[in-house]
Amino acid sequence: MLPFVFTRADRPFVRSGLPMPIGLAVTFAVVATLAAVAGWVVAANQYGRAIAITLFAAFGLTLVLPGLAESTMRPLVGLGAKLSDETQQSGPTHGTSVVPSVLLGIATGLLWPPVPVPYLASS
Repeated sequence: MLPFVFTRADRPFVRSGLPMPIGLAVTFAVVATLAAVAGWVVAANQYGRAIAITLFAAFGLTLVLPGLAESTMRPLVGLGAKLSDETQQSGPTHGTSVVPSVLLGIATGLLWPPVPVPYLASS
């Protein structure tokens, strides 16, 4: 998370740096609450495996077929470019929108948990 914070060091902390960890914390809280409260998580495990296998196969195909990767990622790249342009236009001298920072925190919150899980589970 520090690289994201450092790239926004030239912007006001309250409007650019602080919303990102808030989005991260909210995402962690929502996911943890759903996992703790919802009994359907255990029942959904068999469906989750099928979905994970399908996603891994799709990701594998995008690695083998560059054209498929380009067409699949085009909407996400466009969304990222739009958020980046919005952030650049609001810059340090203009009123910075908190939306890109919060969305970055939410995305980090959704993507980061799988990284340390194998290490934490093995201890």
